[in-house]
Amino acid sequence: MSYHEYWRLHRLPFGQVNGREDFYEGTSQREAIARLRFLVGNARSVGLLIGGPGSGRSSLLRHVSRNVLWSGAIVDTVLVSGRCDSQADWLHQLSTTLCADPTLHSSDAWRRICDTIDAASRQDVYTCLLVDDATNLVAESISSLINRSRHVTAVLACNTETAGGLVHRIGGCPLRIDLPHWALSDSAGFIRQSIADSGGEPELFNDAAIVRLHELSEGRVATLARLAELSLLAGAGSRATQITPEIVEAIQDEMLVAAA
Repeated sequence: MSYHEYWRLHRLPFGQVNGREDFYEGTSQREAIARLRFLVGNARSVGLLIGGPGSGRSSLLRHVSRNVLWSGAIVDTVLVSGRCDSQADWLHQLSTTLCADPTLHSSDAWRRICDTIDAASRQDVYTCLLVDDATNLVAESISSLINRSRHVTAVLACNTETAGGLVHRIGGCPLRIDLPHWALSDSAGFIRQSIADSGGEPELFNDAAIVRLHELSEGRVATLARLAELSLLAGAGSRATQITPEIVEAIQDEMLVAAA
C-alpha cells in the first residue's frame, strides 16, 4: 500500500507540487501577482522577479503563464527558460516557444521573433516574456527587444546574487518584485489545502507538526513540500493516525544522517 492510500488520499499531495496545475497563493505570491499585473497593465518594459532557492519562483511563473488574466489589455504570455549556453541557443528556445518554429537558425530566429512581436503589436496585443533563471546573456537580448517595441514586457526571474548583473545589462530601472519565504500562516494554509485538495482531512497534520515543518523549511516552498511528503511517508510506515512533531523530527534526523 502506498502512503497516500494509507492516508486515504486520492493522489499525492506534495510529491509532484512543481508539476501539477494546483497552485497555492501565499502572501508573497499574491503580492507578486499584483505587481506583475501593475507591470503589464501600465506597459512597463521590464521587471525582476527575485527569489532564492525553494521560493516557488518557477511555480509562480508557470501559474502566471497559464492562469493570470491581465485587465485592460490583450496579452500573449510566453514562458521560456533562460538557461542556455549561447546566444544561438537562447534565440532557438525563444523562437520555438514564441513562434512555434524549432527549425530556425539563429539569424532567422531573431528576425522571426521580431516579426511575431511586430505582428501582435499591430493588433494592439502585448507580448509578455516570462524568463525563468535569466542570465546576463539573455538580458542583453531582452534589452534589444524591449527597446524596439513598446508592446513588449519582460519579467526576468533570478536570485539576489544575479540581479545586479541583469539590471546592468537591461539598463533603466526595472520594477523589482521580491518573493520572500512564507510566514507560518502561509505554510499552514499550503499544507492544509494540499491535503484537502487530495481528499484528506485538513487536520491530518496537527498544529505543532506544521509549526515544526515551517521552522525546518524556513518558509521555503519546495523544502516545505518535500518535508511534508516525507512526513506522510514516515507516518504511514509507523501506522500513525496523525502527523505529529515527533514524526517530523524523525524525518529531520534521517535527512541529517543521509547528508553526513
